[in-house]
Amino acid sequence: MVIIQKKGGETENFERKKAHLSLIRAGTPPDQAERIVDDIETWLSSQSTEIVSSSEIRQRIIDVLKKINPQAARGYKIHRQSKGPR
Repeated sequence: MVIIQKKGGETENFERKKAHLSLIRAGTPPDQAERIVDDIETWLSSQSTEIVSSSEIRQRIIDVLKKINPQAARGYKIHRQSKGPR
């Protein structure tokens, strides 16, 4: 299990459902959100560490999303910014 370290220092387990819902709320079509979360889980399992920062995950999501749906990538960035500093 990969641990996510948030900006404030607190940690939590990676939750597929939470990542998927965040993408959906930002306007990503469900099938694309599913593929992106699959990619993130594969990427996380390939990391040499058990702790990954939330900012690394967000950037990875944006990078993958830009390739398959640039408009949704912009929506995701705006959605994340509207949630305030993290």
